[in-house]
Amino acid sequence: MAVDSYKTAGGAMGMLVGWFIERRFIKFSTDISTPERIVRVVFCIFTYTAIDSLAGNAVDMLTAAGLGTGMAKAIMQFVCLLYFMAIAPGISKVFSNFFAKK
Repeated sequence: MAVDSYKTAGGAMGMLVGWFIERRFIKFSTDISTPERIVRVVFCIFTYTAIDSLAGNAVDMLTAAGLGTGMAKAIMQFVCLLYFMAIAPGISKVFSNFFAKK
C-alpha cells in the first residue's frame, strides 16, 4: 500500500507540474481541424504507450541502482504524467505548423 502511495504522489506531482507548464508556456488549444486531431490522438496514444511500457524496465533499473521501489515508481509516474500533461501537447503544438493553412 505504501508503494502505491508513492506512485500516486509521483503522479499527482507530475500532473501539477505538467499543468503549470502547459498553462504557462504551451497554451494548448483544441480549435483545430479534424485531420490534425486524429494525428494528435494517434501520436499521443502511441508515444504514451511506449513510455508506459518502458516504465517497468526503468523502475527495475532505478531499483537496482539503489533507489527504493516506492521512489522509483514515483519517479516513473511523475515522468509519465508530466509527458501526458505538458510534453506531448508541446510536441503536438510544434508539429501543428504542418497543418497550418498557408
